[in-house]
Amino acid sequence: MYSLRKNDSLPLFAAFLLLALLFLIRVHFFLLLCPAMVGVAILAKTQGQSRRRVLWSVVSLTALAVAVLIALPAIRALWISLVEPVVAIDAMLRNGPEHLRLFFESLATHSYGLALLVGISMMLAAALGGFLIAYPIVAAWWCQSRRGEAIDLLPLLLCGSFALLWLIAPIPAASDASEYKQRHFILLYVLIGVWVIARLVQIGGSIELNTGGRRWGGWIAFVGAIAATMVLGKNINPGEPTVEYMDWANHFYNLKITPGLAQVASFIRNNSKPGDTLAMAGDPVKDPLAGPLVELVSLSDVPAYLSRTDLLARKGGASATLANMRLRQIDQIVQSVDWTSACETMRRSGIRWYIRSDRSQRRWDAGNAQVAFQSGEFSVYDAGASSTPGVCKSTPK
Repeated sequence: MYSLRKNDSLPLFAAFLLLALLFLIRVHFFLLLCPAMVGVAILAKTQGQSRRRVLWSVVSLTALAVAVLIALPAIRALWISLVEPVVAIDAMLRNGPEHLRLFFESLATHSYGLALLVGISMMLAAALGGFLIAYPIVAAWWCQSRRGEAIDLLPLLLCGSFALLWLIAPIPAASDASEYKQRHFILLYVLIGVWVIARLVQIGGSIELNTGGRRWGGWIAFVGAIAATMVLGKNINPGEPTVEYMDWANHFYNLKITPGLAQVASFIRNNSKPGDTLAMAGDPVKDPLAGPLVELVSLSDVPAYLSRTDLLARKGGASATLANMRLRQIDQIVQSVDWTSACETMRRSGIRWYIRSDRSQRRWDAGNAQVAFQSGEFSVYDAGASSTPGVCKSTPK
């Protein structure tokens, strides 16, 4: 805002640098913010006829895209297969009231375009909550009482960016429809909420905290609000999934780490080098989102040689081929006759750490003679770094 008001390019450059860095951390946040921030910058730098040309260009491109989709069935079919907007909206509605989903599905069978319009409106309403009503009221009030700025268009452009992503963002093979289309709603909610509150404060009398007394009053109110929240809400758990609409989230809430796994992860983390990988066999390799392998990778910061095989099999192609090859290599480790052959297979495959559970099959090292570390039901085997010779010899204990 300062950069746009003062025509200072340095803060604007810093803002877009941070936006670019956001791509490395949260791609879905970047996808939401980028069109809106670029739009605000362009509108701030253009006036009169130039601004109208920009707006008309956007309208013309939108109309052209719609016309192409309507006129060319092949392009429309390709777009639907890549983006699947109706399928994505229907998947999101499965977590909400049943009657809304049934209404949307009925609408989609009669008019695809109308179903998209209604469905995206539902998604926007679900994302904004009460700000869906508060924002247009405050925006109209602000425009009547003050002269608007380019930054005042940010909430509107964010809503447009949110809607656009439902129409153009693909469904990634490694995730679901929410990845690029819906998960950024929290940022949309926060930014619009901040804008609404900030403009309400300004409309309400240009509150300033320039004097010492007002500054202290502001701090007391701020600390008091936090203290009241801590006291009155100490037994409230807003992170707990609701039973009605988010029962699926209970699978990932209040999970207990398997005893011994944290100690195993700590050992691997403290003794690993860059480039190391770890492996487990059996069901942990198949489990997509939870289980010992996911916990171990998260706590040790060492990547898994193979995980989420069910997902890779559904993806097909080179991913499924590679997954099957690595699964066979892990099976060779499990089926080895002794530690020496298991260790050699690990080194050929580029696996340093093999973690075996007491529940799994034991064809070699039944007495845990070659274990590098043991905690709970888990035993850790170390094939050594690729540059370390002689580690595959059996060492009796």
